[in-house]
Amino acid sequence: MHMYYILHLFEIYSEILIDINVILYVITEDPQWFDWSSQILRDYAKQGDLVINYMIY
Repeated sequence: MHMYYILHLFEIYSEILIDINVILYVITEDPQWFDWSSQILRDYAKQGDLVINYMIY
């Protein structure tokens, strides 16, 4: 398979795992982490699908 097609397939199916805490910081507008978390979510949403990690250890 040609490398272009492999890279194209990777781009189509790329998923980015987001920790639930990052989402909670945005929802609750956490004073310490809101700006960073919202910027990270915006940046990564442009790169692929965001997938939520709902497991808390």
